[in-house]
Amino acid sequence: MGFQEILGQEDAVLVLSRSLENDRLAHAYVFSGPEGVGKALTAFALAGALLCPGGPEGPEGPRAANRACGACPACRKVAARSHPDLIVLEVLPDKKEISIDQVRDVQRAVSLRAYEGRKKVLIVNAADCLSSAAANAFLKTLEEPPEDTIIVLVTSQPHLLLPTIRSRCQEVRFRPLSDETVARFLVERKGLDRARAAMLAAVSAGSLGKALAGEPGEAAARRDSAIDILARAAAEPMEERTALAESLAKGEGEAEALIEWADLVVRDLLMASIGRTDRLVNVDRAEDLGRIAERISTSALFGLAEEIGRARTALRWRGNPRLVMDVFLQSAAAVMAVQREAARP
Repeated sequence: MGFQEILGQEDAVLVLSRSLENDRLAHAYVFSGPEGVGKALTAFALAGALLCPGGPEGPEGPRAANRACGACPACRKVAARSHPDLIVLEVLPDKKEISIDQVRDVQRAVSLRAYEGRKKVLIVNAADCLSSAAANAFLKTLEEPPEDTIIVLVTSQPHLLLPTIRSRCQEVRFRPLSDETVARFLVERKGLDRARAAMLAAVSAGSLGKALAGEPGEAAARRDSAIDILARAAAEPMEERTALAESLAKGEGEAEALIEWADLVVRDLLMASIGRTDRLVNVDRAEDLGRIAERISTSALFGLAEEIGRARTALRWRGNPRLVMDVFLQSAAAVMAVQREAARP
């Protein structure tokens, strides 16, 4: 994996490439941005560029100094995450956070000289998952960084990092990918038809990882569920909405999925309400969306969009999913109730 294979992150890649070319790398970086947009891939591409021993003459001819050749034993080891000078710190499969014991192991590893090259690279994946004790211990590594080690913290929630950690790193921001970039990848690399690819891209919020994790059939089912839940929120009593919120909170990722799909549905309803059916993502539900749009005002749709935004923010800040869903469904119902009252003669 080289920088040339990173999709849609030209600014981040340019910053790192120029730093490599000018031999002006920072000792520590924070790669921040949404999940699934290439932060970890870029971290490993940086590791490859630092650990590849190839000179200006590579197997394919001259190579840029800021790229790994991708073919030598060192590059293959980086790709397999088995290079002795590449250290990866991340949450263990059966855990929820990075422990202080893991940090201490890493500190011992970075204190040693590089085995094969001139540099070592430490990648901290999901750095926001460092436990409190682990984060404070890791701070010591940043305060007295080994001269031959480049540290990269990868996170989708930089606000959860200790301010003292964040201030000691150069932040490189990664942006959401465009829907066009995601959809093109799904069509060209995964063989999806354009309609399904467009739907997955639209709900991915610019995250290729999220789009790849979604099966087209499952995506359609989640979309239909979001439409059904919004309808139920408007029609059912408060007790039923509370029970629905509890049900959604029990399933891992269900609350987040509902919010993303609800956002997409409301967006399509707004398009349908102004007659722009050519801009619909859910083209297979165009007739249904058109009928719903006829019965709800634009102001109510904007009200729903605001409630969706509040719920998304609360979940992003690790709010209690049951409480967030309860507030969202009750607020959505209130918006719909105002709509029904306004519609009465």
